Amino acid sequence: LCDANDKFVALDPRWPVGRIIDPTSVPSRPPSTLALPVRMMALISAFGIKGQAKEWQMLRQTVLGARAAGLPIRLKVIVGETQLREAIDAEIAAGLADVEVAAIDNTPTAMVQTIQEWTPNILHCFCHGLSEPGAQWIELATAGDYLNPDAKSGSVRIDSAELEAI
Repeated sequence: LCDANDKFVALDPRWPVGRIIDPTSVPSRPPSTLALPVRMMALISAFGIKGQAKEWQMLRQTVLGARAAGLPIRLKVIVGETQLREAIDAEIAAGLADVEVAAIDNTPTAMVQTIQEWTPNILHCFCHGLSEPGAQWIELATAGDYLNPDAKSGSVRIDSAELEAI
């Protein structure tokens, strides 16, 4: 997510969200230390984009592969599409362990609080983002947005300052 000047939304000005590489223009970041199990949260809610179920499937396979290699991971998935949430619920009921699923909260404040309360080590976002001079944010669609025939985008916008506070 960047603006016309290639300015990225970032939790730290040197480390763009979603890039798991060292920036080339500044010193390398120190190695990360994670307490186990790794806590991963995924926000899957890109209004109007097909393939969100595929995003979930790829994420699930990656987590299962990491677990098979010996890395304990707890995963919380927050989704906008009701059908996808129900599908993940069914997988959990069938035995998918250490995974939780919930719906996108209706306000940015509630969504930020949900993220803060779960304290993820990794936050994976499959959503839209917008950027204009001086402001960048991610945009999440709620279940209501998907049901609204007049909706053109997700209604929950979390700006970079709110993300930075997490």
